[in-house]
Amino acid sequence: MKELLSRKTGKAVKDPNEPKRPGSAFFFVFMEEYREQYENENPKNKSVAAVGKAGGD
Repeated sequence: MKELLSRKTGKAVKDPNEPKRPGSAFFFVFMEEYREQYENENPKNKSVAAVGKAGGD
């Protein structure tokens, strides 16, 4: 298999379809606590994506 190199840097090109690495333990503990807080502040919101996006901010 031939390794592709970037023209500018000479580093290997990263595969865009490569799966992402799993989150850290800190992330899971933080989000568990943050979800409870977010649900108390926004009881009508049922969107999981909105909670995740707010937690990332």
